Amino acid sequence: DTEPIREMNQEYLESELIGMEVLFNDQVIGKLNDIEINGLNKLMVINNKLIPYNRHFIKNVDKVNKKITLMNVEGLIWE
Repeated sequence: DTEPIREMNQEYLESELIGMEVLFNDQVIGKLNDIEINGLNKLMVINNKLIPYNRHFIKNVDKVNKKITLMNVEGLIWE
């Protein structure tokens, strides 16, 4: 819980995000299982997919409904 995500004047610790559903292009892609450190970068682990843990890729965090909405950035999610 070293670097909280700051979004709309609110902060979220990594531990608060674990277990939340993750949406991309208005579709649920899975749950946030973990946040790993890979060298100098942090990665979100979502259903065995690794996605950069970066506030610029997170559009919204809904603590009440336990959902994280990612920005619709081309190439962020790959099959």
